[in-house]
Amino acid sequence: MLETLVAALRKAFGVSKSSLPVAVVMELEAGSGAPWGTLSSLSAHPSDPSRLYAVPDGDSPPLRIIAIEVSGDRAWVADQTVVETAGLPVLDVEGSAVTPNGGFWMASEGKAGNTPPNFLFEVDAGGRVLRTLDLPAEIANGMRDSGFEGVSCVARPGGQIELYVCFQAGLTGDPDGVTRIAAVNPATGAWRFYGYPLEAARDGKFCGLSDIMHLGGERFALIERDGKSGKRAIKLITTVDLAGVAGSAPGEALPLVRKQVAADLVPVFLENGRKVEAEIEGLAIAADGMVCVITDNDNDRPTVLLKLGHRDELFGPAPG
Repeated sequence: MLETLVAALRKAFGVSKSSLPVAVVMELEAGSGAPWGTLSSLSAHPSDPSRLYAVPDGDSPPLRIIAIEVSGDRAWVADQTVVETAGLPVLDVEGSAVTPNGGFWMASEGKAGNTPPNFLFEVDAGGRVLRTLDLPAEIANGMRDSGFEGVSCVARPGGQIELYVCFQAGLTGDPDGVTRIAAVNPATGAWRFYGYPLEAARDGKFCGLSDIMHLGGERFALIERDGKSGKRAIKLITTVDLAGVAGSAPGEALPLVRKQVAADLVPVFLENGRKVEAEIEGLAIAADGMVCVITDNDNDRPTVLLKLGHRDELFGPAPG
């Protein structure tokens, strides 16, 4: 009976069945600390499967590391750590990633002409800023209103790390419908860039990227979305494999990567009897392999957390 009803609803709404396992959709409950607002990223504790982390963007000061406890079909704020931002430029943090030493790298979105700047900065677990990392000048000068939107921290052999950043939209002079993924080694400051092809939304505008997450090897998952709600909205989780693709230095021709769609989140919302959220902002894999997504609530509705199933079901097993 239930399957027949769901099938009828899908037909009525003109949507196809989600290819995901049974998803759990929950509203983030209040808990410890001051009220939160426009959450803009998601990352996961490396060993505790019940612990996720989010940060608010510039519309919900102060900048905080918000620890989220997840158990079954409930999620709530367990703790908040304020980041010491004195001395930093104006911030609009849109991405965060846990580091191997228990701190975080964060990505702050700048505006056109890189004023205020797009930049990366590292904080320790207590919210103390350790270092900052700027874009190359020739890239920074080409920034439009939409800049950094996600960051992923990748451990490399020998204790080195690389940071991978996604841009919401492309630079001035980039082809229409192409944005960028960037990789940078914080130890050397060397950047390389990749072109990512965006979907065209129903209004003729192109979608944008909202987060990036490492899947192992040279594979990454991304959130690609428009700014709309409703059954015709575009809310995708995609994957790219950068293996064998030589990223370009600043000023060089941009290599275009191939993407694959791993999940469509529109049916997930509809199958759970919920409105399709306009702003899908954060993507993380918990320590037990559960793939989670979080929304930006625009300070006027509940924050929604989705548990989408195990990473092996969505993306295949991680490389050994």
